Parts: sequence; structure tokens; C-alpha cells
Amino acid sequence: MLTNHRITIVGDTLIDDVKIASFGAILNMDTMDLSLTTRYIDTEACKNNRDTVRSDQKDFEDFAYNLQDMLKG
Repeated sequence: MLTNHRITIVGDTLIDDVKIASFGAILNMDTMDLSLTTRYIDTEACKNNRDTVRSDQKDFEDFAYNLQDMLKG
């Protein structure tokens, strides 16, 4: 059986306590490859709050890449 060690990170954009976007990252600890995903749960709310969603996505990606860099040593 082939197994890999992975870290999963998730983040969300909330507007008035309602999740409108979700961000995910999987860091493969064996290869140190990082995979990022974005899911727009409410596209209309994302359009209306575009600046917030973009800021949250950037912050999330920065966090994931910084974690990857830190763990690479």
C-alpha cells in the first residue's frame, strides 16, 4: 500500500456569519507539493463582496505558501 503524509488547510470568507467562499490547500509532506483550491459557494455574494473574497484568498494563499516554505526548512 502506498501512503503519503499530507497536511490539509481550509479557510473561508464569511459575510454576516454566512460562508460565501471556501479555500483549501493540501501540502504533500513527502514531495512538499502544494495544491490550492477555491470554491465560490454563493457567486452573487462573492461578486458583491469581491474585494473581501480576493483579500481572504490572498491571505490564505500567503499562509499556505509560508507554511510550505517553513516546513521545507
